[in-house]
Amino acid sequence: MWERQYANYSGPELVQLGFLIAMIIGQQRWLRTMNIGHHAILPGTAASMAPGFEDANASEESMANEAYWAKSKVSRKLTG
Repeated sequence: MWERQYANYSGPELVQLGFLIAMIIGQQRWLRTMNIGHHAILPGTAASMAPGFEDANASEESMANEAYWAKSKVSRKLTG
């Protein structure tokens, strides 16, 4: 795996990529742990974290949509 990565990225780029991935995963886990909705973080701005979650109304509409990921059969199996 590392040979393939080094064929496309330099060492510093791999460190930066790894940091970004870890930060995003950690951020999402922290939000779930603290029960913070995406719309609660800088609502109404591009920093609200996810398209369709810019404010409380958009968040509610997104989560009510049948295509919302948490309503999928796979998600229900994973969460019990």
